[in-house]
Amino acid sequence: MSGSGYRFNFRTAVFILLLLFMRLDICNCVDRPYELIKEKVKEICDSKSNITKDCGGKPSCPHHFSKKTACWETTCAGEKATTPCPMIFFHTNASLKAFCDHNGSWNIPPMSWKGKCTPLTEKEQQEIVDRLFDRQKEDSTTERYQLKVYVTFSWISLSFMIPTLFVLFYFMDRKNIRFNLHKNLICAFLFRVVTFFVDHYGDLIRADRTICNAFWVLNRFFAISEVTWMLNEAIFLLKLLFRTFDAKSYFWGFFAFGWGFPAILVFAIYIPVMVYYLDKEMKICWKTEKDSLFMFILYGPMTLMLLINFATLIYVIYVLLDKLRTSTTSDLLRLKKGIKAALILMPLLGVIYLMILYVPKSAPIWYNYLIRILYPMQGTLACLVYVVFNGEVRQAIKTRWNRWLHTKSEFLERVRYRGIARVVFSTTDTNTTTCDQITDVELLPHLSPKDSCTVQNTI
Repeated sequence: MSGSGYRFNFRTAVFILLLLFMRLDICNCVDRPYELIKEKVKEICDSKSNITKDCGGKPSCPHHFSKKTACWETTCAGEKATTPCPMIFFHTNASLKAFCDHNGSWNIPPMSWKGKCTPLTEKEQQEIVDRLFDRQKEDSTTERYQLKVYVTFSWISLSFMIPTLFVLFYFMDRKNIRFNLHKNLICAFLFRVVTFFVDHYGDLIRADRTICNAFWVLNRFFAISEVTWMLNEAIFLLKLLFRTFDAKSYFWGFFAFGWGFPAILVFAIYIPVMVYYLDKEMKICWKTEKDSLFMFILYGPMTLMLLINFATLIYVIYVLLDKLRTSTTSDLLRLKKGIKAALILMPLLGVIYLMILYVPKSAPIWYNYLIRILYPMQGTLACLVYVVFNGEVRQAIKTRWNRWLHTKSEFLERVRYRGIARVVFSTTDTNTTTCDQITDVELLPHLSPKDSCTVQNTI
């Protein structure tokens, strides 16, 4: 195969993969998407649209379904209409009011439910959704099993990350920028899992709204930090390829981007937007809006960074295969090296996240289980690559272990000689002459107990 043909196939593969990603939709991993719920409620509302009202020749406001799932029946001009609070978000024991003006146009207050409607808890919302979709008991059981799978693999990931961080902090050189990048990335994984556990076991969605919002924001902050530190890994990898002899570390630049950019997205943009647009209308935990358009503030930049990482992965593998192609190694060995490089770089650059953020429509059950395994195991894969399969780390541990064994042997040798000294110099001769005052251990190999006592008596 010629060089030009090889490049053509490479570009074609990248183009096909990008087309596949463009045909995917954002995943909702736990609950049904809001748009599907709204369509179901709209169907129920539209079923009442055939009800006519005699207005005596006056104009009338037509049957209307608002974006907040409130259903308004046909109303004559100049009259007020009432409807229960939106059933998805609030208890329906209160009513909302709207006015049909003389021209037959609706005049609906933008925040008519504020102060009137009592918000539902997430459990109550879920029960309503179950009734709307006639969800079967086995569907609910499947979702519980999927959540258990996610929690189980999150614990497995946590059990890997803690010892990995200990090894990196204790055994590796603190001035090594590559391992410093690894430490920060694993810390981001660790803190995201911890905030998830606090939310899951503390049932924060039913607790105080402020606490729920705080842990949700922290969880999203660390999730974005994972991607920014993966991008740092990609940039560092490109630096090694193009600027091999550059001695500058640039670590503080990586550090500022890895933690600073997520802080700007979450604390300077996302929080003000949610406070201004959502809290002004509904006093609910922001976690319930995890599939709304507000999340594009966070997921848009995340997707862009993941695509950059994906392009970096393809380019690095292309460079590797191009160099292997010119070498004298066999085709099978070249293929093995290329596959090994891809498997190592995939968790390093977060390419697996593209499978998690974007899934096909109506994903099968097995795929839902798969993403609940891959997402928490991202941290585990990184730990395996950075520590278990890393020869440099194993060599550092081996060196430190041998040094400890050498120090231990010297210590035991000193202890052994001191023990011999106590035994030898504590014995008494027939003249009841003691040798307790002799403590020079270095004389032991040269003096017998009798000679040592003679030395003491002479002194």
